Amino acid sequence: MLEFDTDEVDRTESRNNAIKTFKNCLKEDKDMAIINKKVEVTFYKMKLFQTLFKQSQISVSYLYESLAPKFNRDMVFKAGEGAGRSGSFFFFSHDRRFIIKTLTSSELKLLLGMLENYMDHLVRTNRNSLLAKIFGVFTVREGYNNEVHLMLMENTVMLENPDKLKYMFDLKGSLVDRLVKGPNLRPSSTLKDRNFLMAK
Repeated sequence: MLEFDTDEVDRTESRNNAIKTFKNCLKEDKDMAIINKKVEVTFYKMKLFQTLFKQSQISVSYLYESLAPKFNRDMVFKAGEGAGRSGSFFFFSHDRRFIIKTLTSSELKLLLGMLENYMDHLVRTNRNSLLAKIFGVFTVREGYNNEVHLMLMENTVMLENPDKLKYMFDLKGSLVDRLVKGPNLRPSSTLKDRNFLMAK
């Protein structure tokens, strides 16, 4: 069971309630949390994520500071359709520590099916792996609206000096539709596999 440092917790009611809800889900191994009596959040296989949380020194308070809605409204509004053909929606947390990405139902099923092997790889056999860490998989329902599946990932591009960034790539091991074109490409532009092969 993860132990979280509560000394750093701001005592505002909303923050305490959010942190308490998350802790209770971990402690009681619950898969469902009710937020504001209108929003249901399903936490998938949270027990599997606990060791990775601890290994990565992620606390509930740390998550809250990064993901609190009041800090992330602008980031959500700035986010657009993902560059991929899937049309996945994603955005960075305001402090750029995390990425939240939507998943299709089939992607969710695939991810949950490989989750134990993925965790074993990161936590036991390859603790220094360069694979992006996934810290949670969720389904959110609000009233009668359609459910949304979400994945919480670390941002692997946390640079001390972003000005030194020359290229950034999203590599999938395919050449089909894997070229980003345009005269206005910047170092922060996410390039693809064929750009990687052409890079000098």
